[in-house]
Amino acid sequence: MGYQVQDLSEGCEQAAAVVVSGMDDNLMGVQDRPTDAPVIRAAGRDIDEIVADVRRIVELRS
Repeated sequence: MGYQVQDLSEGCEQAAAVVVSGMDDNLMGVQDRPTDAPVIRAAGRDIDEIVADVRRIVELRS
């Protein structure tokens, strides 16, 4: 099973999950999110851990 990667600027209303690197952390503390999808923080984590989190979220939503 593969996953579609999309830039957040293109919209994320249909996203199952949002993966953020942490490089663009919200320094102002604003919590506006255009989606109810869970946010996965990728900073300092192995790719296998991130993919496992995405897989778990997708399975829970199906």
